[in-house]
Amino acid sequence: DNSDTAFVTGERAVAATKADPVRFGEQAERPPVFRQLPRGANSSSSSRAKAQSQSKKSQGMSEAQIEAEKDAMEIMRRRVQAQYAAIRSKRRQAGDGFHL
Repeated sequence: DNSDTAFVTGERAVAATKADPVRFGEQAERPPVFRQLPRGANSSSSSRAKAQSQSKKSQGMSEAQIEAEKDAMEIMRRRVQAQYAAIRSKRRQAGDGFHL
């Protein structure tokens, strides 16, 4: 019967966890140690070096850029508030029971 060795899903998985509860003092095995990286993965030492070199290149935005972005966001916020107020007033004038 292949069903016992097949991948367990759904109700059988829940039943299996209830049938085999973890007992007090039970210890887990040590996690596996992978000596080879999976295909397409970079070693952590090279990715750390790459991240450090990128952080040296770009320290983020300057104070002027931060202020310009804050101003742009404030302008966008006020524009959206105005659009929202216009929608609300139209609905009030139309007599819709729906409120925003």
